[in-house]
Amino acid sequence: MSRVCLIVVAALLACVCANSEDPVETPVGIAGDENAVVTGELGRPLYVRCLAYGYPEPSVFWYRGLEETMVPYNDAVYEARGNVLLIRSLAVETLGHYTCQAYNGIGKPASWVVVVRAYRPEGIFVEHELLVPRATLPPGRRTQPPTTAETTTTTTTTTTTTEPPRPLFTVPVTANISTNPTTMSVGRDLYLICNLDGFPEPEVYWTKDGYPLQSDGRISITGSTIVSRLTVGRLTVSDSGLYACHAQNQYSSQTDTVQINVQQQVVVPAKCTDNPFFANCDLIVHSKFCKHKYYSKFCCKSCVEAGQLDPREAELQADQPLRKK
Repeated sequence: MSRVCLIVVAALLACVCANSEDPVETPVGIAGDENAVVTGELGRPLYVRCLAYGYPEPSVFWYRGLEETMVPYNDAVYEARGNVLLIRSLAVETLGHYTCQAYNGIGKPASWVVVVRAYRPEGIFVEHELLVPRATLPPGRRTQPPTTAETTTTTTTTTTTTEPPRPLFTVPVTANISTNPTTMSVGRDLYLICNLDGFPEPEVYWTKDGYPLQSDGRISITGSTIVSRLTVGRLTVSDSGLYACHAQNQYSSQTDTVQINVQQQVVVPAKCTDNPFFANCDLIVHSKFCKHKYYSKFCCKSCVEAGQLDPREAELQADQPLRKK
C-alpha cells in the first residue's frame, strides 16, 4: 500500500473517531465565582447549589469551614444530597465557609468555597461579621428611569440599551409535576409536587385554568428553589381543572400541567375489594403505597376511595388473576 493511501486511511479513521457519539472523558470542574456569597434569612431553610460538571458525572461532597469537616448527608441540621446542600434552619452557628468538592476519577478534584451569611433581624444588635443589614437606598435617592437625553447622542435619536452580561454557566429550566391520582373525590386534599431545576435559580408560580393561584385558607404554596408544593384542602367539584407549574428565569422557562378531576362520589367497581388478611389497608393508604401492584389488589377499595387509584385501572386489574411465580 502506498504512503498516500496510508495517509488517507489514517485521516478517515481520525474523522470517524472524532465524530463518534461516545462521550469524551473530561476532568471535573465547578462553575461559580471565586468569592461566592449566599445570604439567607435566620430561622428559614437555605439551599446552596454547587455547579459541578465533567464526564463521568462527578461525585460531590460538602465540607464545613476551611478545616474540611465533612457535612453529614442527613441530620437535624443539614441535608447534603449531591450538588445541593440544605441548611434546614439557618442559625448563627451555621454561618461561615462551606466547601464543595467534586471528583470523577479523571485528573484532580475540584473545590469551590462559598460563604453563608444571614440578614440581621430588626431589633437584634448582636455583633457578628456574617450578620449583614439589608441593602436599602438612602431617602430621596431612588433610581429614576433614564431620560431621553441620557440615552441619545447629539447627532442621532436612536436609543441605546445594554443587556445584562450572561453568566458563565447556565442550566436550562425544567419543571416536572409528580402526582399519583388525577381523579379525586369531594372532601379529599390535593397534593401536587413540582420538581425544579435550572440556573440561575428559576422563579415559580402555579395556575389553575390559566389563572394564578395564591395561598389562602384552602390553598397552600410552599417549597424551595428545587421543589414547589401545592396543597388544596377540602376539594369541591369546582376544583376540577388544569393545574400548571410555571418556572422561569431570564434565559429559559418551562411549564408542566396536570388535569385534576373532582367527583361527587367515586364509584368503586364491584370486584374491587379489600383483603385485610394480606395487608393493613389503612396503613397502605396513609403511606401512599396504592401504586404497588400487590397492595393495589389487596386494598383496592380503600385505595380508590382515597383517590390514590383510578377506578378504571382498578376495574382492569381486578379482572386479572394474581399469578404466583
